[in-house]
Amino acid sequence: MTRWRKEYAAMAAIAITFSCLVAGCSSGDSPEQNAAAQDRFFVAVSSGDTQRVLDLMHPELRKQIDEPLLADWMKQVNASLGKYEGMSWSDWNTKWEVKNGVKRNLAEGTFNFARGDAQAEFVFVDDQLVSFHVDSDKIPKDWFHGPSDAAIYQQRGAEFLRHLYTGEFDKIDQKVRDAFGTPVLENAAAEIKEQLGKVQKIEPDAQQWSDENGGRLSNCYRVEGDREVDGVHRFLYAQVDFGFSGLQGMPTGFKNGADAEIELPPEQAGQYEPREQAVLAAWQSSDAAKFATLMEPSLRDRLDDAVAAAWLKGVAANHGEFQALKSVARKSIYRDGRKLIESTLTCEHEQGDVDLRLEFKEVFPEHVTGFFIPVEHLKGWPEKLEVSGYQERGKAFLEKLLAGQLEESTTLMGPAFRAAAPVEKLAAIKQQIDEKLGTVETIEAGMPEVQDGETLQLVVPFQLKFEKGPTTGQVAFVYTGAAFVLNGFNVNFAD
Repeated sequence: MTRWRKEYAAMAAIAITFSCLVAGCSSGDSPEQNAAAQDRFFVAVSSGDTQRVLDLMHPELRKQIDEPLLADWMKQVNASLGKYEGMSWSDWNTKWEVKNGVKRNLAEGTFNFARGDAQAEFVFVDDQLVSFHVDSDKIPKDWFHGPSDAAIYQQRGAEFLRHLYTGEFDKIDQKVRDAFGTPVLENAAAEIKEQLGKVQKIEPDAQQWSDENGGRLSNCYRVEGDREVDGVHRFLYAQVDFGFSGLQGMPTGFKNGADAEIELPPEQAGQYEPREQAVLAAWQSSDAAKFATLMEPSLRDRLDDAVAAAWLKGVAANHGEFQALKSVARKSIYRDGRKLIESTLTCEHEQGDVDLRLEFKEVFPEHVTGFFIPVEHLKGWPEKLEVSGYQERGKAFLEKLLAGQLEESTTLMGPAFRAAAPVEKLAAIKQQIDEKLGTVETIEAGMPEVQDGETLQLVVPFQLKFEKGPTTGQVAFVYTGAAFVLNGFNVNFAD
């Protein structure tokens, strides 16, 4: 999957400079006109109305400013400095200069506010603002922690992906094209076409800000193509990251088939809470049967009740009884181009905290599709395993096999064993047993033994009585992470 990132400089604390060069302009502004323009700027900032500030700017400068970021900046200025009180005429300078054929008015000075002063520099062309720089020690240097209104970046990210996937690279901002490079864009477009066919839908999904590496806004999207698998259109999740320089955000990285972890918005979290509470109740009461019934059917089929019960007993032995739920953290997990919801329940026990992690498919909040208990919390759990069920399963397998019910016996075998010992092979083994021992008369299970080697196994010994005499045998179960599955057997031939 394509991963590409180009980091932009982080937004400066409050010393922010914008500039544009406008060919063919001239100005006859007087110092007094300059002073009035600067005064209008801070009056507009104090109003909290972004449009009043934007109206003072040259169109080229406005192109470099995102209105939501301007609103955040104005809000911070007003919160830190208070009401604007006017210019300090004793500390004010203005001059004209010609640069690249353009006559510009430059002005700088100190501006007074209720809570302190700010130093500012301005450049005007034809009474329009083309550059400004404002600084004050009253404003925190790390004030910016992401846009308060990030909707436009989700929209811009979707537009970027649409132009990318349709090969319309000329519609992507030139600065972004230069940052990524045309070969990277071409490879990404070809990759998505190979996987999904023609892209039909790009739907916004999660969005998250991170302060790391100077700040980054990550936007995730569900991308659907026209290629079908089993009658269903293929899709994956893509991600576009935005970095911020000045008062503008630009794409700095993107991924096809995003792998990411994003905090689940509170408005989406509620639908998972009923199932979390049900799991927590089973956890609190150490009710393994109830715990298992809360799982999605395919997961339920892969889970032994005895294993779940031993886990719960192991946690209680290592950490004491459940006391309270300390916290719940929910995330959207993007992995291999797919999405799941992860809830981590931090449970307070008598002797420490235990994290129980649950997984949900987004469209099935009523079922748990995966769960994880850190292995350090389960120390010694095999010693607490109730083994009678494995004795019964082992005996049932031998009864069907020795009775010649070979197809039925394979249904009790694990997948790996079933692949290694098809019916034809079982038939040959059955024939050998019949020739050596005759018909089986009784099968008695002994006490299973847990063997912890390269793999964790449970071996059930058997006493068998055949027509030609008694012998022994065993059935082995191998641990698969949630269950013990039947993985082998033997019957000892009489000498």
